[in-house]
Amino acid sequence: MLEKGLVDAIKFYEMGQAGVLALIGGVANYFYYLEKKGMTFRLASFLTNAVLSFFIGMVLGDLLPESEHKHGLFMVSGFCCYPILGYIETRVKKYLDKDLEKK
Repeated sequence: MLEKGLVDAIKFYEMGQAGVLALIGGVANYFYYLEKKGMTFRLASFLTNAVLSFFIGMVLGDLLPESEHKHGLFMVSGFCCYPILGYIETRVKKYLDKDLEKK
């Protein structure tokens, strides 16, 4: 039983690692943006950025092949979260439009 719990904990850690690394990139982006624009810290914006960055990291964690640069790519994906979300949204809309036209 202890072994199964340990195996499950390791799987959970490995799954969440991509999200956590992207979250770090998202946090860096938020503070970069604050500094660049001279804005003040807002908790709601910070949390939104963190959650979306984590999401992007988890999605890319399943899509990216193994690579020695994978961890850095997760952090960059969190930093570039909004452009990546925009790209995904555009591509999915195009895919769905084509798929619906076939039916």
